[in-house]
Amino acid sequence: MRKHRVQLKVSYRRSLLALIRSGRHSARPITRARILLMSDRRATDQQIVQALHTSLA
Repeated sequence: MRKHRVQLKVSYRRSLLALIRSGRHSARPITRARILLMSDRRATDQQIVQALHTSLA
């Protein structure tokens, strides 16, 4: 079940990918970027939790 529906613009998606690939950021913004990208691909909350080893809190 998905709590929120996410639809990213192409430019925002590119920015998130650049953030992840740069390697200059701490773990928190990178994890949040990955969550947004997975949500944009219509992954369920449970799939995101399992893939990124996070929680639903």
